[in-house]
Parts: sequence; C-alpha cells; structure tokens
Amino acid sequence: MAIGALSNFPVEYANAGVPVLLYGADGSALVKLEDAAHASGDPGIMALAVRKDAAAALATTDGDYIPLIVDASGRLHVAPLVAGSAIVGKVGIDQTTPGTTNLVDTELPAARLAADTLALPTAPDVLALGMLWNGSTLDRAKDAPGVSDGMSGTGVAAVAGMVWAGSNWERAVSNSAGATALSSAARTATNSSSPQTNRGWRGIRVFVNVTAAVDTPSVVFTIEVADPLSGVYTALLTSAAITGTGHHLLEVAPGITPVANLAVAKQVGRTWRVTATHADSDSITYSVAWEGLV
Repeated sequence: MAIGALSNFPVEYANAGVPVLLYGADGSALVKLEDAAHASGDPGIMALAVRKDAAAALATTDGDYIPLIVDASGRLHVAPLVAGSAIVGKVGIDQTTPGTTNLVDTELPAARLAADTLALPTAPDVLALGMLWNGSTLDRAKDAPGVSDGMSGTGVAAVAGMVWAGSNWERAVSNSAGATALSSAARTATNSSSPQTNRGWRGIRVFVNVTAAVDTPSVVFTIEVADPLSGVYTALLTSAAITGTGHHLLEVAPGITPVANLAVAKQVGRTWRVTATHADSDSITYSVAWEGLV
C-alpha cells in the first residue's frame, strides 16, 4: 500500500513494513489495548453481524473467518442444549420431544413410603413422608390431628416445646403423670429415694401409701432439696410420724396454704428426694410416688 494514499493518517515505519495507525476524529486511537479501561466517548469501529433467520454457517471450511449471525429479531444465534446431555446439578434433563415430562436423573431414587423406627440411610434416599430423628432412629412426623395426650413423643416435633435447663435443652412438660420415688416394699431402716429432677414444675405432690405395719413402727417422711454446688440436702417439708396403714399426701408449691407437716408454700428446687427416717427396726411396708405441678 502506498504511503501517499494514506496521507491523511499518521504513519510509522518499522523495518521493511509500513504499519498504519488509525485515529478517530478526536485524535484517539481506534485500536484499543487488551484490558484497557473504558472511557466515555471512546471511538471505535462497529462490528457487523449478518441476519440469518435459519442458522447456517457462512464459511465452508473449518477454521475460516466468519461473521456473527443473528435471527430476524436481531438475537445472536448460539448453539442449543443437546437433549439428554444437559446436567443441572444432579438433575438430568431428558426431553427429546418438546412438551413431554422431564425425567429425573437416575442417581436420585424414586420416593417410597416410610415407617417408624427407620434406620438412618447409608445411601441417597427419597421418602414420601417427613421424618423426625428420635435419638436413634427416624419416625414419621405427625400433624396436629395425629398428636394426642399421653403420647410418648414419637414423631412429635419439639421445635416449640423445649426449655433451657442451664446446661442443656429439655422437653417442656405439663402436670406430670406421676413417677415412683420408692417402690412398695417392707422396710426396717432409714432410706432415701434416688435424686428426682424437677423439669420445670413449680411444685410437687408426694403420695405415701402404707399397706402393712408390724409391731410399732414409726416413720417420718421428708422432702429434701439438693444444694447444686455441694449436693447436700436440706429439708423442705417433714411429715408427722406415721405408725400404721393409710394414705398420706405431702405438698410443696408456691402460693398454697401451709399446713403443718402436710403442705408448705415453697418453690421446688432442680434436684430433690424423699427420705424415710425410721425410729426403730419394726417392719413397715410403704411406697412413695409423686407428680409435678406447673
């Protein structure tokens, strides 16, 4: 190319070649450097595309230069997804005929019904029912109509029924259905129940049931609360001496009317027990049960 034909453009000579630098009307170069920052008003050369309503190659040989092609709406033609080969995450698309149902990738098994006490699966599994962990197995989750009083808790969500016990979470409770502190047996010496745990009850009722007495036994029952630091027990309520058969009720709860040797208006602590103090070694048969009061 003759330099004279480019007399309107600045030129540079490099060895035997004659490189030509094109500039815009404002004097800035039309050819931009790679990774150069954009500036408002930059000049440039428009890239043309060819309208081709039905996508087809405009070059016959692989590796030839070719212009971009667009459809009748000016949208750039791009290669479509190949049916049966597109994977989004782990879900496969298998739709060879438009409008048909997509098939789920076979790595995800079909849903199945589940039963209570289901072991944790060791492979991907899909269950037709919601499941809850009971500490060792999975149980079917139950809605409100499936829950009733007296249930053991299987399948009942605890998200709204937990209380903080100072170091761990425990299930919130209503009035206790009752528990045994001392099972029925003939005894001749002082003994205490195992430590009982107060799980949010304000008070307790303790039931002493004496069913047999030999000679002249005498026993005093004491409800005791444990010091959380030392573990030493202190009396909350002490009964009168019991010497024969019969049923006796002791109560510890805030707001009740105090009755000597029968009821005291005090809060029950976290850990408590019942101690039966024998005055002699004569045999007496009794049991001790209790219930919590909210």
